[in-house]
Amino acid sequence: MSNDPTKPFEQIGELNKRLSEYTVRVNKVIAGGVAPAIKAQADSAVAALESAVAHGEKLTQVKLPQEAVEEQTALAQDLGENFQSTARKLLEIQQDTGAELKAVLEEGVKTFTPEALSQLFKKGS
Repeated sequence: MSNDPTKPFEQIGELNKRLSEYTVRVNKVIAGGVAPAIKAQADSAVAALESAVAHGEKLTQVKLPQEAVEEQTALAQDLGENFQSTARKLLEIQQDTGAELKAVLEEGVKTFTPEALSQLFKKGS
């Protein structure tokens, strides 16, 4: 057993370093998925608004009830396609990021077990 009074502080420093590096990695993976997901949703919202405005303008100019039905149908089709496209993008993002996040979390579970942390503090004793 070492009588070096600084050893526990060095070990705590090493643990904090490992935890900090790991936290940064986890956050990078999460951000890598969140940022594209937010962009996909924002793009979807803008497209939906643009479609609604365009079809709304046309609705103000219809002469016959059938034209109004056709315009509403076209708007519904645009919104449905927008939703499906956005859903596909979000699923792809989740799948891509999910695998990476799973791997890094599994690494953390193995790295920061009580046994592994116990070994960190024993190796300098």
